[in-house]
Amino acid sequence: MKRFLIIAFFITLAICNFAKGETKAATTKKPFIVVIDAGHGGKDDGAKGKHHLKEKDINLSVALKLGQMINTLKGVRVYYTRKTDVFVPLADRAQYANRLNADLFISIHTNSAETRKAHGTEVYSFSPSSSSVAMRENSVMEMEDNYRKKYDGFNPRSTESYIQWDLVAGDFGYSGQSKKFAGRISSQLKKYCSLESRGVREAGFWVLKYCKMPGVLVEVGYVSNIEEEKYLRKDASRENLARSVYKAFVQYKSDYDKKTSADALAANKKSTTEKSHVLTSGVHYRVQFYKGERKSMYAKEFKHCVPAKEYPIGGGGFIYMYGDETSLEGANRLLKKVKKDFKRAYLVVFKNGHRLTENDAAKYLH
Repeated sequence: MKRFLIIAFFITLAICNFAKGETKAATTKKPFIVVIDAGHGGKDDGAKGKHHLKEKDINLSVALKLGQMINTLKGVRVYYTRKTDVFVPLADRAQYANRLNADLFISIHTNSAETRKAHGTEVYSFSPSSSSVAMRENSVMEMEDNYRKKYDGFNPRSTESYIQWDLVAGDFGYSGQSKKFAGRISSQLKKYCSLESRGVREAGFWVLKYCKMPGVLVEVGYVSNIEEEKYLRKDASRENLARSVYKAFVQYKSDYDKKTSADALAANKKSTTEKSHVLTSGVHYRVQFYKGERKSMYAKEFKHCVPAKEYPIGGGGFIYMYGDETSLEGANRLLKKVKKDFKRAYLVVFKNGHRLTENDAAKYLH
């Protein structure tokens, strides 16, 4: 009898521990994901100073220091577009953040100008307007093979290309949050850096336009300015620049946590950007319009399907879907729109986050 009671005790204990584990797993929140982008790299040196200091090295140093600081915070996970001196295509940086379903994108750059008198830090959010800074940063795409095809004919040095951006989707409804975060960074730069803060600006940076989350681009100084090149060469200076952005991030994350519950966040993402690939409960409809080799999620032929949702399948292929509707009526309107370009597009049905087979989906399509 005693032996039986001991065995029963351990079984009960195991069940309780399992239940606790299940509860803990069920209540675990998705970490807040930050993608830090060190601009340029590899064959692309970026801007250079009179004494040969390279932008790519400054950017990477500040980015890594910033990531180390942010990684000390609970509930936050940091990813980098690069952690070494490698070349990363411009379009891949934004798509990397999108595939991670990131919550914030921070791109670190160093400025340059023809006049060596230009000086100070600048923080940018996205707008379709052209500027000398945006044109210079976007011109990196010219280093890529067949870049005109990859970037749908976009000419980074042409004002007309930026004007045309007004005609396609971009920014994904996050301009307000991006500007607020940019403002916080600008304020912190004034506190921690001896460089003049030139404030918050807007410009048409490709890397910001196609990020489906709030994003900023920080110009940490002018390497073309001899005094600022000396400043940017110092490890302590880079530490202060990283700390400025870190302090702004702490404020941003605090506001985010106060205002956003898990349910409210899911609803907000759905209503503003449809950026999540994870569906909520119930029945949802999407339009599948393309299957085959990998395409840019913003390819020219996808003009009625931006932003497209990309899903890898076996054999190295991909399928692309568009939209997320909870009513058949709304789904049919979406389908009609997509069929302007993709005659064979059709509706697919998800229930509680899982795609239904053709037979199971039939009853929800009539």
